[in-house]
Amino acid sequence: MIVIAFVFSVIGLVGLTFIVVESKIADGCRKWWKDNVKFKLFGHHLSETVDCHQCAGFWIGFLGFPVLLTWLPAPSEHMLWNFLMLPAMFFISGFATSFLSVSARAALDWLTLNIDISLDDLEQNDKEATNPLGDQAGDTD
Repeated sequence: MIVIAFVFSVIGLVGLTFIVVESKIADGCRKWWKDNVKFKLFGHHLSETVDCHQCAGFWIGFLGFPVLLTWLPAPSEHMLWNFLMLPAMFFISGFATSFLSVSARAALDWLTLNIDISLDDLEQNDKEATNPLGDQAGDTD
């Protein structure tokens, strides 16, 4: 049960990334963020993070790691190891959410492209089915 809850939490973080970056619901928040956040980190404005799945995914995963912590079992006798790994897990969660968000966006783009191609093929097949002779239907010798 813990694994299922953990997987749903990760999927939720990826979903939150999509909401932040693409949804109409978050348009006002994105506009406010772009207008008011002027802080730079590593030479980039943090206001740019809401336009990028990878950027937003990292920060949502990093900040959302406490949600994932609630699904992990209680620390065992390896308390020192758990204490040392905790900071690394924030970054690992950020990296994973970033990667999964970009992967999900690429998969959706690929599916959309293939569905569009399939629909175009269906329309072409429908035209050929209604007019089996094609352009030669009106030609008479």
